[in-house]
Amino acid sequence: MTQETRAALLFPGQGLPSKDIVACYQRLNSIDSTHIQQRLGRAQDAINKVHGSAAFDINIALQDEKSPSFTQTSFVQPVVYTLSVLTSEITDAHGIARIAPSFVAGHSLGEYSALTRAKVFDFEQGVDLVTYRGLVMEEACQKTKSVLLRISGLAEDRVRELCQPGGTRIAEVALINAPTLIVVGCAAEAATEVDRLAKEAGARGATDLGTAGAFHTTFMEEAADKLDKKLFEYDFKHPEIPVVTNFTGKPIYHSMQAQDHLIQGMINPVQWAKVLETLQTSGVTVFAEVGPGTSLAALNRINNIPEDRTINVLNWFEPRGT
Repeated sequence: MTQETRAALLFPGQGLPSKDIVACYQRLNSIDSTHIQQRLGRAQDAINKVHGSAAFDINIALQDEKSPSFTQTSFVQPVVYTLSVLTSEITDAHGIARIAPSFVAGHSLGEYSALTRAKVFDFEQGVDLVTYRGLVMEEACQKTKSVLLRISGLAEDRVRELCQPGGTRIAEVALINAPTLIVVGCAAEAATEVDRLAKEAGARGATDLGTAGAFHTTFMEEAADKLDKKLFEYDFKHPEIPVVTNFTGKPIYHSMQAQDHLIQGMINPVQWAKVLETLQTSGVTVFAEVGPGTSLAALNRINNIPEDRTINVLNWFEPRGT
């Protein structure tokens, strides 16, 4: 990588297969087991404080990709956050193909990992915030049953139209992952109607993503209000690296922006297509995926970013023999 290269670090959200989370843990544990156990221990403390010590056991769950813990957003959020931060820390600590990023960004939950990398808050604060976020979001999901539905092949304006048949809103845009890859949220009982309308509009249908609820929509308003109060218990710093946020798809440079965008991002769509557009127009040519899985590499391809411009930092580490 040359000095002229502009790189962005991209951190994944929680929508990952459990096998990818377990695989990331296994890879990291083979590289620096002491550090990963310290960080996972701190994450376990955060979970125990919020949910009680009997709710989840991180080390047991990470031995079994079929563990029921992976179906709980309260568990997945702090674990994915911790593994993503660990991937960044271990990559830096081992000096493997070190990148001095020009920008950082994170998809949904991944924004917390990005803000940690930009030193807006540290891991200790971040894991507490993410654990609390998982709790209030799960509470909102339990209060009103809602779903996320993926619609492929339709532009955003057309999707917004089908969300309001006859002027009555039955769904909301929740994630704009690519110009024609949109996710909407709706009440569970409206899913069949949204699927029908999507097919009528020319899409294959609306596929249920199987999430706990309709994240990034007004179904999360109560959760956002609770998190808003929680954020002010922490001392946010100005980002040391520009953070391109989900709320606007533009960089932020101030601590108050970071706080506001985290809250706004809970009830407004993830503007991931705009995030990637901003990074490209800002001259970024290398996109480094930091954390479990390859979901962001897949979204890069869908957004027409050449495949050779995306790297996964875990691939920098040589596999160790058993």
